[in-house]
Amino acid sequence: MPKKTWRVRLGVKASLWISLCTVLIIAGQALLSIPQERLALMEQMDAQGESIAFSFSKAIIPPLLHDDPEELKTMVESLMERNEEVNVAFIRVLEDEEEPPLVEKAISSMAKNSKTYRANIEVGSEDESYALGILEVGIYMIPTQKLMDARLRNAVMELLFILVILVTTIMFLIAQKVSKPLRKLESKALALGEGDLKTPIEIPTGDELGHLAETLDQMRRGLLERDNIIQENVQRLQAVNVAKSNFIATMSHELRTPLNQVIAMLEVLQKENTPEAKQERLLKSATKGSVLLLGILNDILDYSKMEQGRLNLKVTDFNLADKLKRIQEIFLPQAESKGLDLRLEMSPRLPARLIGDPMRLDQILWNLVGNAIKFTDKGAISMKVEKKDSGEGTVELLFSVSDTGIGIPPDKTNSVFESFTQVDSSLSRKHQGTGLGLPIVKGLVKMMKGSIWVNSKLGEGSTFFVLLPLEVKG
Repeated sequence: MPKKTWRVRLGVKASLWISLCTVLIIAGQALLSIPQERLALMEQMDAQGESIAFSFSKAIIPPLLHDDPEELKTMVESLMERNEEVNVAFIRVLEDEEEPPLVEKAISSMAKNSKTYRANIEVGSEDESYALGILEVGIYMIPTQKLMDARLRNAVMELLFILVILVTTIMFLIAQKVSKPLRKLESKALALGEGDLKTPIEIPTGDELGHLAETLDQMRRGLLERDNIIQENVQRLQAVNVAKSNFIATMSHELRTPLNQVIAMLEVLQKENTPEAKQERLLKSATKGSVLLLGILNDILDYSKMEQGRLNLKVTDFNLADKLKRIQEIFLPQAESKGLDLRLEMSPRLPARLIGDPMRLDQILWNLVGNAIKFTDKGAISMKVEKKDSGEGTVELLFSVSDTGIGIPPDKTNSVFESFTQVDSSLSRKHQGTGLGLPIVKGLVKMMKGSIWVNSKLGEGSTFFVLLPLEVKG
């Protein structure tokens, strides 16, 4: 061990041990003196209280001997008023402990914080005396307690003053050995905490502080290395995310235009000519596939816009009942083709016209009803809407879509709202889709300041609930 390091350690340890021993001695003396002083003060108070009780008992003997209650009362009041040595809270004269007092005079505000001293009222000599009664005097203790508290504070302040002087002296003696490098290490640590990972931490003291500085510098170098890796990964991920969003948006726009043209041409062919049976089936199949592909592309484009925060609501007024009936009419052929019953239940208390985004509401309900039909082979689909709450110009509507389909396992009820997720991946071969429908629905509901959840039982069916706040058109 270097000689300089050995001397620094020895000096610091010696200073600390001397300081500790001195503080313990002073503190011990101060703590031992406080209870002794408190006890002495209480003994002095008790002696004074007993002395007052004894002198008062002698003063009221004449009225008791004369059996004069008024004189006794006057004497007690006089004793209460003229005593200036201590605060007398009450005086009570008893003929017997089990009998009510003959006279009692008290200051109510002081009586509850008083200590009682008793003296026998006797006449006669020491060999033979006659008891006239008992005198009880209550001495108000708050001033005494305040005095004890004041002395305690003074003792504590004296102890603190001594300790401050002692600590200041010790700190002054070891400042050159410890404080300067410690302050330097503190500034380096603060800079490190504020994100300065490039400035080295060096304190060439050769002792524990130097070792601590070296350890901190190793940590700094490790953090700097990890920070560089994180920054590279973040930049890479940001670039990948931007590229993904741009690719999705570009491809969706590039494919949507020619696809719309193909659908339009197929529809014209069906209207202008009467093709043979096989051609008609091919045309219908092409039309159906094109519409399905367009739906997938629309989902991708909406999801891309939602990720980038560019999907906006277009608010207008609309007739809710007409919209719900229209959705039922559109999906009824699809439901009937699978032998399903598609029901619509509307609360009679619904407002006639509402203000919101009817296109996005359509998109929400279309996804829910379409999924219900897609994953139900027998039974019924039920679409309901009811009013849950209303305020001035607003209404809260609860939409629900129920089915008797395959249901959802309990551990999958939350994941159905995640992107590119299906309850069973094998279903993607039977039911086409991107897995973006429910995530888009959840995003739209959130944009409309609503909430969505699902109740389901595997093998028995599911019910999706959407709670939306909407404005009522006056």
